[in-house]
Amino acid sequence: MASISRLMDLSSKKGTDYDHVIVECSGIAEPRRIRDFFQQAEDFDLDFAKKAKLDTLITVVDALSFFTLFGSDSQIKDFKELAYRPEDQVVIENDGNSQRKVTELLLEQVECADVILINKCDLLNDPKDVQLVERVVASINPSAKIMSCTRGKVPDPLALVASANGKGAAQLAFLDEHRNLLKAADEDNKLDDEHHHDHGHAPSCDLDGSNPSLVSARRALMRSKGFIWMSTSKSAAYFMSHAGQYLELNVLGRWWADIPKEEWPQGLDQDIRTDFDGPDGDRRQELVFIGQFGKEGGKSKQALEEALDACLLTNEEMAKYKELAPKGDNALVDHFAP
Repeated sequence: MASISRLMDLSSKKGTDYDHVIVECSGIAEPRRIRDFFQQAEDFDLDFAKKAKLDTLITVVDALSFFTLFGSDSQIKDFKELAYRPEDQVVIENDGNSQRKVTELLLEQVECADVILINKCDLLNDPKDVQLVERVVASINPSAKIMSCTRGKVPDPLALVASANGKGAAQLAFLDEHRNLLKAADEDNKLDDEHHHDHGHAPSCDLDGSNPSLVSARRALMRSKGFIWMSTSKSAAYFMSHAGQYLELNVLGRWWADIPKEEWPQGLDQDIRTDFDGPDGDRRQELVFIGQFGKEGGKSKQALEEALDACLLTNEEMAKYKELAPKGDNALVDHFAP
C-alpha cells in the first residue's frame, strides 16, 4: 500500500491523474486485508482515500494447485511455492502465515473477488477436472465473473480493469460475502434452502458414520460455512468454515443481541438489525451446505438435515439454557459441556 501512496503523491506533483492503478500482489495475496485497508482509509477520511478507490478485485487461480490442494488440511509451510518466489529470502519458521491452511487461503482468494481467472487449465489432463474446478469455484463465489484460460490469455483483458465499478467485492465485508452465498444457495436451489428447524424434540440420528445416506452426504459436500449458536455461551458468535478435510470453528465476536444498544456503532442500527429475528436477536444457527448431491441426492440431504436437527436443544433444554444464561457462560458450560 505504501507504493500506491507514493504513486498518488507523484500524481499530485505532476498534476496528472491516473486512469487506473493495477496492483499485483506478491507473496501471499490476502485480498480481504487489501480491502480492509481501503475501507479503513475511507472511514477515517484519510487523504489516500480521496485520491484512490478500490474498484475491482481479480483472482487468478492455478487450476492444478486448486484441484490438488483444495480441501486439504495442509499448511502453507508445506507448499512454499504457493506463497514465495525462489529468490525470496524468507525464514519460513518465522513467518506467521506459514501456519495458515492452504485451503483457508484459497477460500479467501476466491470468495473475495469480482473476477476469477482459472489459469493453467492445460495442466489438467481430463476436461472433467477443469469442469469440476469451475463448479467448485462458482459455488464458493456465485457472484463473480469466472473465466477459464491457459497462460492467462483471455479475450479483451483490459475490459476486466475497473469492470466492477467499485460496486462488488470492494464495498463488501466478510458478513456480506456470507449473506450473498446464502442468497445464491437459495435462489439456485443448491440446497433446499438453508435448513431451519424450531426447537422441539431433537430426533435421534446415527452420527457414527454407519448411515450410508449420511456417508454419501459427506462425500458430496464441497463447502459449508456459517454461524453457530452454542449452548455453552450466550455471547460468543461462532463461525464455522469447512472444505474437504479443512475445518475451523472460531469465535467471530459477540452477538449484537448481547451488546447494549447504546454501545452499537452510530448509524448502523438498521444494518445490525438485519439479522435479528424474535426475542433472541441475531443469535442463530445459519449454515449453508454446498455439494454435488445429484438428482438422487434426496436421501443424502435428508440424512444431513436429520444430523443437524439432532444437534439442536430440545424445548426442555432450551428452557434450561434461558434459565442459566443470565448467570453467565460458566453456568452454561457446567451444565451443557460434554
